[in-house]
Amino acid sequence: MSNSPNDPSGPLFREQAVQHQLRRLDGEVMLSLSLRMRVLIVLAAILILGAGGFLATASYARMETVSGWIVPRDGLIRVTAQQGGIVDSLTVAEGDTVASGTALATLRLSSVTDAGDTGQALARHLEAQAEAARAEAAATREKLLAEEDRLRDQRVALLRERDESRQRLAAMEERLELVRINTERMQDIAGRGFASTRAVEEAEISGLVAQQDAAEIRMLVLSLDREIGELDSRLQALPLDIRAADAQARANEAALDQRRTELAVQTDYRATATVRGKVVAIPVAIGQSVSAGAVVAVMTPADSRLEAELYVPSRAAGFIRVGNETRLMYQAFPYQKFGTARGRIREVSRTVLAPGELAIQGMTFQEPVFRVKVELDRDEVDAYGELIPVQPGMLLSANIVTDRRSLLEWLFDPIYAVGRQG
Repeated sequence: MSNSPNDPSGPLFREQAVQHQLRRLDGEVMLSLSLRMRVLIVLAAILILGAGGFLATASYARMETVSGWIVPRDGLIRVTAQQGGIVDSLTVAEGDTVASGTALATLRLSSVTDAGDTGQALARHLEAQAEAARAEAAATREKLLAEEDRLRDQRVALLRERDESRQRLAAMEERLELVRINTERMQDIAGRGFASTRAVEEAEISGLVAQQDAAEIRMLVLSLDREIGELDSRLQALPLDIRAADAQARANEAALDQRRTELAVQTDYRATATVRGKVVAIPVAIGQSVSAGAVVAVMTPADSRLEAELYVPSRAAGFIRVGNETRLMYQAFPYQKFGTARGRIREVSRTVLAPGELAIQGMTFQEPVFRVKVELDRDEVDAYGELIPVQPGMLLSANIVTDRRSLLEWLFDPIYAVGRQG
């Protein structure tokens, strides 16, 4: 057999190579690592374990940035002008606390001509009428009181005259009795022939004269009684006349007051507070012309807490829940310098609001939004060592934390999603 390498019938490997493979070392193989390699391995293990721990414990917050503003929890009260006119006076200032029904501003509704303000001219005319009516009522009352005094004095005089007439009548009746006795005696004497007929006639004439005088006195007493009765009736009626005159004066005054009220409605209008609260804004000035429905003052109800009202686009509202944490950034206090405020969502509206349904100065809406109300942790900002309270109407932006997970959960979330779909 030939050992030529070109001999196809020879072995596949050389015999020397086969023998070399058959030789083995006795014992275990020891791999020796350098100190540097060991340190690198330990550091790599620490890094891997630290990264795993960081991924398991560190969290990532998903946020949505939205816009909003500060409002009272009970809402802003906008006092509007019911009629158009010119602001004549302002009776309150921003920051004042007022009761319900307090006049905030007066608007002049009357026109002005070459002769002056028509409303003021009519008011002066009504005031002149009122003065004349009061003077007439006072004169009527004084006249009735004077008549009462005069009638009382007249009654006293008539009573005195009646008493005197009664005394004269009593004396006359005594005289009549004496004349009667004297006449009877003269008649008796004449019957015995001791007196003449003439003497008897004179005695009888004296009796007739005395009777006539007594009758006249009786008529006088009766006349005085009648006059006194008429005076008493008139005196009893006078208080009624005085009360009637007073009532008429009050009726005239009430009619004039009604005309004043009607004139005031036609010439002036007072915008009043509808609730007890604080005036936070007066967007009008004295002399300014306002139309019907224009805002005259903005108020916050008394004891109403402030909150943030956010407007979240419908595309970003899916993960917003009550209790979510928010970070508020007031435009009036740049967060780069003064930091952010914190709050938590207390209410999320269930209905979406179209852009046309919202009219907030300083904000524009291009898509439907949900209204989200946030309870503030603090309603003041620490600026340069001073606590400055936030005010209703302040604009802001907010970061709403919609979800918070560990980094490990975020990394494996796609795998979880595939599993849920499967």
